[in-house]
Amino acid sequence: MACYDFESDATDSYSSNDGELKGTPSFISGKIGNAIDLNDNSMDEYINVSWMNSTYGYEVVAWINIRSYGGNSQGRIFDSTGLS
Repeated sequence: MACYDFESDATDSYSSNDGELKGTPSFISGKIGNAIDLNDNSMDEYINVSWMNSTYGYEVVAWINIRSYGGNSQGRIFDSTGLS
């Protein structure tokens, strides 16, 4: 189990399952505290959570603010690519 507050990084505030930021995401004011801004059109900004794999069941809960779905954007907030 993990909880990512995204106040300034991808530290797990529940346990020790820290995520790893990929690309150069920024942190902006959120509804409560800060939020992570994954606003890279090349889709090179994401959070790697290597502890998550297909051996365990999991649930993903997120508050998101989608600004647009223009162009070639696939609009994914979760992708299982690389899970074994």
